[in-house]
Amino acid sequence: GNITNYIGSFIDIAERKQAENEIHNLAFYDPLSQLPNRRLLLNNLQHAIAVSARNRTGGALLFLDMDNFKTLNDTQGHNIGDLLLIEVAKRLRDCMREGDTVSRFGGDEFVLLLEGLNEEKAFAAMQARGVAEKILDALSQPYLLEGREFHSSSSIGITLFANYSGKLDELLKHADTAMYEAKKSGRNTMRFFDPLMQQELEVRAEMEDGLRTALRKQEFRLYYQMQVNYAGHIIGAEVLLRWIHPQRGLISPLQFIPLAEETGHILPIGRWVLESACQQIKAWENDPDTRDLQLAVNVSGRQFRQTD
Repeated sequence: GNITNYIGSFIDIAERKQAENEIHNLAFYDPLSQLPNRRLLLNNLQHAIAVSARNRTGGALLFLDMDNFKTLNDTQGHNIGDLLLIEVAKRLRDCMREGDTVSRFGGDEFVLLLEGLNEEKAFAAMQARGVAEKILDALSQPYLLEGREFHSSSSIGITLFANYSGKLDELLKHADTAMYEAKKSGRNTMRFFDPLMQQELEVRAEMEDGLRTALRKQEFRLYYQMQVNYAGHIIGAEVLLRWIHPQRGLISPLQFIPLAEETGHILPIGRWVLESACQQIKAWENDPDTRDLQLAVNVSGRQFRQTD
């Protein structure tokens, strides 16, 4: 009845552990920058919000987008673009405090999560501003990539949270909105989210939707501002475009023309203006009093770049 021998069986699970680690990294980390990805950021953000409520502390989300990265990528090639992203990731890590999260959100966008800030909004804003200023300074320094020097900058949008009970996507949306305000303000700067920004964004979205259908619905009108010579005789006219919106009434060109330029809607609108102006000139040719009038039409730079 005495034990005289033992028989053991051993299995090397090193490869399995390595495979599990690789799967984890692929699921939660960006392969290029080695930073946490969007999925891990959202997990950390959810945890940070819970800790903030429990410990009565504040936090901040910083949404960072590199300025003119697409131009560099298109002109210098994706290899240089990737090297720049890797270097930006390193500099961001160096700027962050212990316990904070810096993640690559996608493309040239990074999101930073600051935890343990002051619960009072004013003090939390000062803390977040300090980190953002450090980041802007670090990212504006020259980059040496493949023996050549490059320069880049970034724009940062910041939103604060304390005892937050809303959706995670709303916080990200607020930081993203503030980031676009920073870009509009001249780039290489930061902006804190303000609810008015969201209202302006909604108005812009509504106007952009309206521009898509305004031509088809015949909501544009052309007006002719007469031009006279020194003797007071009419010598021509300038075409003025106006948008009569069904709900908002008359919308100033100062509001919708820049948006049309940015979105590309200016091309079909501009084509319609030119065709309508030509029809008007043709109609004037039939009248002896107007056949010699000249007609001035404002043309977008984007129209000049079209091959047709």
